[in-house]
Amino acid sequence: MKIIRKDVAHCSIRKDGRKVTKLLEMNIDSLSSSMVLYHCDVPKGEFAEHYHAKSTELIFFPEGGKIKVNGKLYDMNPWDGVLLEPGDRHGYNESECKDIIHFAIRIPAEDDKVEVQECPSIL
Repeated sequence: MKIIRKDVAHCSIRKDGRKVTKLLEMNIDSLSSSMVLYHCDVPKGEFAEHYHAKSTELIFFPEGGKIKVNGKLYDMNPWDGVLLEPGDRHGYNESECKDIIHFAIRIPAEDDKVEVQECPSIL
């Protein structure tokens, strides 16, 4: 698991004036040739704790939020992200019932989500 913080990422200004922030660079050759990109609107900010058996998942929070990973709670600023390896338990429950938006990329694009049943509340 790796937390990705936008405020410490490398930023450059291109000749045309674009501000480009490199949030993550990684080699995916060994992972798979398939991927899936999700945009999720999560009502009341509740997303049940789960893990992926085979997939690596990258989740970004455009408006910020909170996520619990492997038992530890992380505050996410706008556009912060988290890189999750297979088996990393994750989910969230925003205590103020705030709707959460996140973008997720999963590699490979497999349906390998496993719900965590032993823990009724993740916060």
